[in-house]
Amino acid sequence: MKLGTPHWNWTAVGIVMLGAVLRIAFLLTKSNSPAFGDTAEYEAVAMQFLGLHGGPALPRPPAYPALMALGFLLGGVKNYMAVRWLQLPLSIVLVELVRRIAARLGGPRAGIIAALVAAVAPTLVFVSSMLYPTSLYAFLLAAITLAALSLEARPRQRTAVVLGLLVVAALLTDTVVIAPLAAIGLWLVFRTRARGAGLVRALGAVLATLVLVLLPYQALGRKQGGQSRVFIAKGQWVLQYARTDTSVNQHRWVRLPAGEGAELRPMPEFLRHEALLVRQQPVAYLHDVGYEFVHFFAPMPDRIQTRNIYNQPFVLLMGAIYFTPILILCVLGLFQGDGRRDQRLMLAGAVFATACFYAFFFSQTRYRIPVEPQMIVLAA
Repeated sequence: MKLGTPHWNWTAVGIVMLGAVLRIAFLLTKSNSPAFGDTAEYEAVAMQFLGLHGGPALPRPPAYPALMALGFLLGGVKNYMAVRWLQLPLSIVLVELVRRIAARLGGPRAGIIAALVAAVAPTLVFVSSMLYPTSLYAFLLAAITLAALSLEARPRQRTAVVLGLLVVAALLTDTVVIAPLAAIGLWLVFRTRARGAGLVRALGAVLATLVLVLLPYQALGRKQGGQSRVFIAKGQWVLQYARTDTSVNQHRWVRLPAGEGAELRPMPEFLRHEALLVRQQPVAYLHDVGYEFVHFFAPMPDRIQTRNIYNQPFVLLMGAIYFTPILILCVLGLFQGDGRRDQRLMLAGAVFATACFYAFFFSQTRYRIPVEPQMIVLAA
């Protein structure tokens, strides 16, 4: 069978269908209740969108709460199954996005391999019905990656506008996306030397789209008093918790008295506070950053406070067995894989930038899942 023939196209369809069956089967095991505590924070914002009281709402990017609100609107308030069915197509389409990214780099065979891994990946199946923005974030980042590759290969204004809108949606889903976006953006800027004025104009269209959409949104938020100046509120809160409560993480060296550093700060103040800690405890600070960076890639999921049937030791072990070869093959794919080296570096850069970002806060397996599609492509 030759690559690129209709048989391979049907193979791709079959793999996507396999991914859909696995995700639907897993969804049907769920009850109409959240499995993890943070869902309540997104739900509170969703209830506000519907004009209902859902408890105090912490600052959260609005995209996923808006999706939850739509699910509640269609299926009834607190109908979590409706939300899960609503986000299910994103995780199914993600399998096809992974195939297309891998096929661009390594050809049809790499695309099929990557799609098959993405279809059965335990972590991607798990978050497909998780009431967190993880699945939406992973879908958007994969779409941005594919759009960036398409724009570099053939700079067109239409592709640039689509890329700009995807970036806006990602920024409104999870602020951490600024890390992989920086890596992808730098790669596109670097490629202007080879692609010339056409890519420069396309990047201008991307920037114009961002400005035209984000500025009115920011202005509306300030007018309604809904914009928070706090820099990544949840990340700061978890960081402070890890530094003051040793039961959370006994491996960290920077320790603060209970209550110190509890204030949530805007970016300039947060950076000044961290710089002060670097001067006061340089070795401990570097240790913690290095430890969190390595922990980002730890195969065995840990730091899970909520206990349920989905995070029993056997289930977590299955996740570790899946991820270990992906991590090894990802490194090999970066240095010896098919496709252009600069494209492989772009994918690795998105993963590396995300790991570096979380290294200054707190890392968990769930935070790695949005960049696992990029790692799967490199492994394939």
